[in-house]
Amino acid sequence: MNAATTNEIALDLTGELNAATIGPKQTNLLITAAQTECAAAAEDLGIVSVQSLAATGTVTRRKDMVRLSLKIAADITQTCVVTLEPIESRVVCELKRVFTTRPPVDSTEVDIDPLSDDPPDPLEGGLVPFREAIIEQILLEIDPYPRKEGLSYVEIVEDEDDGTGKTDEKVSPFAALAALKDKLN
Repeated sequence: MNAATTNEIALDLTGELNAATIGPKQTNLLITAAQTECAAAAEDLGIVSVQSLAATGTVTRRKDMVRLSLKIAADITQTCVVTLEPIESRVVCELKRVFTTRPPVDSTEVDIDPLSDDPPDPLEGGLVPFREAIIEQILLEIDPYPRKEGLSYVEIVEDEDDGTGKTDEKVSPFAALAALKDKLN
């Protein structure tokens, strides 16, 4: 499809979007993932499964810059780090990325300004890597240590026994070594 005439593109997650077909007018995107694509996304994310994945948004091109703006929704299953039971959750997030068709400039000097916007990502082969961008954004949004709801934190406190039978007092490591030395002698 030619984005300049239709102003709307529907793609699956493995589809390709050539930057040359994107015009200066805002083009609406609808990206959906089939069952096999969801399985591949789950593997990339390192989670149990992805039941559904969809993104809607826009893409525009001005000269050598491509702007991608998406709203992503995914239903996922992760493993609880405490009980190892599956946990289902919904991830809803936004993605805003800028790409450039300009070749990257090789420079030995790196200037990092934490307050400035990220530099545009290079487009390899003229294709907008929306799949990788979506997977990266979901990875940033999901809980790396998911816990089943209702689990309370249990603090485990071990009593230190220095051989004297007293467990309430904290014993310095040097005192414990001295006690061990006396016991061995």
